[in-house]
Amino acid sequence: MYSFSGENEMFSISNGVIVLNEGEEIFYGGNLDGELSDIIAYSMTFYIQSGSDGIVLLSNSVTDMTGGTIGIAGETGKISGDVLKREEEDDLQNNLYFELKTTNLDGEENTYQLQLTVTEVTKTKDS
Repeated sequence: MYSFSGENEMFSISNGVIVLNEGEEIFYGGNLDGELSDIIAYSMTFYIQSGSDGIVLLSNSVTDMTGGTIGIAGETGKISGDVLKREEEDDLQNNLYFELKTTNLDGEENTYQLQLTVTEVTKTKDS
């Protein structure tokens, strides 16, 4: 099991958890905190940087269709199933990233990337 977090001047990710047990794999992205104003759409992606490629673990997006704005803060999502291949687990500790793409009321798009700090909490039984 691993935990992860990270922060920059714009936002932070906290309480992320990755469970990789035989028969149970869960990726929980944790909580996103931050205040970006006038956001009408965003997408967030957790991925492992492997060479020149990124291996997406979890991605989702939100778009306001009412003419208002939306906040980015809150839970980032969770998946279960085949989360990682064993060889990707080796890249996890130094190569887990979070990307946030936003669109504001003026149509301006911004992309923020954050390298996450991954801590191994417990070893899996088969490692």
